[in-house]
This record gives sequence, structure tokens and C-alpha cells, in this order.
Amino acid sequence: MDAAFALEVLDKAALEGEKLDCIAHCPTVFLSAVTKCAPTVGPKDGSFTLQYKSATAVGRAELVTGREEKIEALRVICQRFLPKHMVAFNASIARSLERTAVVRITLTEPPVGKRKQYDKQGEEMKWGRME
Repeated sequence: MDAAFALEVLDKAALEGEKLDCIAHCPTVFLSAVTKCAPTVGPKDGSFTLQYKSATAVGRAELVTGREEKIEALRVICQRFLPKHMVAFNASIARSLERTAVVRITLTEPPVGKRKQYDKQGEEMKWGRME
């Protein structure tokens, strides 16, 4: 289970910055993502609460050094988030690949997900229940 993310830096010297130094010193990383986050009033008791969906994972980070692997990782990211702008991809790679760091994260533990969501009747949807 690999995930990749790109860290764009301003110049070649920045490729030796604090974030990459931290990865070199201790490559264990903790990932966290939260989505569908919405403050709400608890439907049953009127208390303030937060609906959300989240996931966390632990992994090992390492700098990708191979040119082709870096390009492929950046291509996957761009296709995911900017699919309508892929015509600009090759020019962007030519312009900034040398100053862009790509970090591979290999999960070392299974990811964990949590959520707090309510149905239309105000009942909290517990594990396995979808609306």
C-alpha cells in the first residue's frame, strides 16, 4: 500500500530543507485525513457536535530519487486532482521536476477510519450503517 505526495520547493538547495531532514532522521510518519467535517447541533439533545469522516495511518517515508518514478507519481497526483489540465503536465515537469521532491510512503500498519454521522431521523449511524 503506497501513497505518494509531492513537496514543491523553491530551489535546488531547498531539497535539503527541514522536512526532508526530518524524514532522513526518522522516516516513520503519521498520516491523517478528515473529510465531510460539519459542525452541527446534536439532533437528540441539542448539544453542539461535529459530523466527520476520518482516516489515519502509520508508514515509512522515503525520498524518491528515480526520474521515471517521480514523474509517474506526479502524473497520478495530477490525474487525480487536475484531470482537465493534463495538457500542461509535460511542460510543468520539464520546468520544475529538478526542484520537486517526491516522497513515497509505505504503510506499515493498516489504516484506521472513524466517522460521526447522523441519519435523517437524528440517529447516529454506527459501524457498517450507511445512509
